[in-house]
Amino acid sequence: MEKKQSPLKQGPRRSAGQSLQDQLNQLRDDWMEKGAFAALALALMAMTLVQSLLRKPLNPMATAIICAPLLGYSIWGIYRLRRKIRNLKQGLAGEQIVAEHLDNLRVHGYHIFHDLIGEQFNLDHVLVGPAGIFTLETKTWSKAKRESIATDGEQIWKNGVKLNPNPIDQAKAQARWMYHLVKELTDQNVFVQPIVLFPGWWVECKLPDPKTPVLNPGQLEHLLKNLPVRLNQENIAFISKRLEFVARTK
Repeated sequence: MEKKQSPLKQGPRRSAGQSLQDQLNQLRDDWMEKGAFAALALALMAMTLVQSLLRKPLNPMATAIICAPLLGYSIWGIYRLRRKIRNLKQGLAGEQIVAEHLDNLRVHGYHIFHDLIGEQFNLDHVLVGPAGIFTLETKTWSKAKRESIATDGEQIWKNGVKLNPNPIDQAKAQARWMYHLVKELTDQNVFVQPIVLFPGWWVECKLPDPKTPVLNPGQLEHLLKNLPVRLNQENIAFISKRLEFVARTK
């Protein structure tokens, strides 16, 4: 009998924040595993208590000593997982919000790709359009009411404190990787502009024309509208078609 296979020749395009969603799914699985350990430990302790009350020969102290570390490990693991899940959910929401802003750029001729997988990293979003190619790194950080971000296009300050590691360095590395990928796929030398986005933050730029823009996502459309045209429609379509090969799930 012939082996059945999926009728789909390729998977769907990756969605915004899919890497974070994959991590969330894994953490939920880990949560369930540690919850099972906790339930087992509690069950053993309850069983020991009942047997002790019924004057059975099982030593409750010995069982408690065995169960206590397992219970402690489970509780500590659940606490850490809760923090990770909260942070990942926040990051996922930030990338989805950025994706909503990017959807507005389609009418201006931009092609949008989400969550492209690189070499042990992922690019949150990539734009290909009239003003060129852009890699977007999203930082969805928690903030107090009056906290703000400042930049000069080379460095970022949070409430006057220089960030280390510098998100701009990360964004530049991703742009270099994208440049080489486009070169490999199209045999074209197209400059790739990195951009860092901080959803929900007020971002102050200390220079009028920074080398690496650091923005609130709401500022992105205005920036792109004021940039010169670098790619024609034929180049945009050609590059975007080639990127489709790496923009789909495997």
